Amino acid sequence: TQAAYRDTLSAFVVSNTNATGSGSLHQAILDANANTGVVDTISFNIAGAGPHIINLSGPLPVIDEAVIIDGTAEPDFSYAGDGSPRPVVVIDGSSAGAVDGLVIGPSGGGSTIRGLVIQNFQNDGILVQSDNNTIAGNLLGLQADGMTIAGNNLVGAGMHGNIRIESANNIVGGLAAAELNIISGGGFDGIALIGAGATGNQVLGNYIGTDISGTLARGNA
Repeated sequence: TQAAYRDTLSAFVVSNTNATGSGSLHQAILDANANTGVVDTISFNIAGAGPHIINLSGPLPVIDEAVIIDGTAEPDFSYAGDGSPRPVVVIDGSSAGAVDGLVIGPSGGGSTIRGLVIQNFQNDGILVQSDNNTIAGNLLGLQADGMTIAGNNLVGAGMHGNIRIESANNIVGGLAAAELNIISGGGFDGIALIGAGATGNQVLGNYIGTDISGTLARGNA
C-alpha cells in the first residue's frame, strides 16, 4: 500500500514569492491541476528567512484535482514548544481584489491545506466546495507573528469568513497540537458551515478568535 501510494504522488515546488510565473504558487496549482488522476503535493523551498509573503495580484487558480499543499516543507517552518505550528509561508490578498484565498473546487476533493498563513482577502480565506478535505496547521486572519490582525472577509458582509465550507466530511484542525489552526480576526465568521450539503464536518482543537498562544483575544467579527 505504501509503495502504491508513492507511485500516485507527484511533487511541485514553490521556489519564490512571485504572484505568477515559474516557481510560483499560482503555477504550481496550475501544474497540479493538469496532472490529472493522481494525488500531487505542492511544497515550498523559498530562499532566505521568513516570513515569505506571496502578494497576489489576482485570484489563485481553483484547486480542481486532489493536492496536498504543504507549507511545513518550507525550511524555516517550525513548531513551538507545545507542538503547535509556526507557519512562515504567507498568502496575502491585499492586492488581489474581491476574491477568495485558496478555493478547493467541486472536483478538488481529498485535498489538504497545511502550514500556511492566509491573510487580507476580501472574501473567504479558504473556500471548500468538495468533500473529504483537511485544513490543518494554518494561521488565518493574523500575520505570521500570530498577534497582528490581518483578517479575511475584509468587507465584513455575507456568510463568509476565514474558512467557508459548503460540502461534507471535511476536517478543520485535529486532536494533536500540530494540527490546530488559528482562525481569528475575520471580518465576519471564523468558520462558516453553509448549506444542506455541509454535513459530517469536524472542527477539532483549533484556536478560534485568539492569538497564536490561545490566550489573547483576536476575535472574528
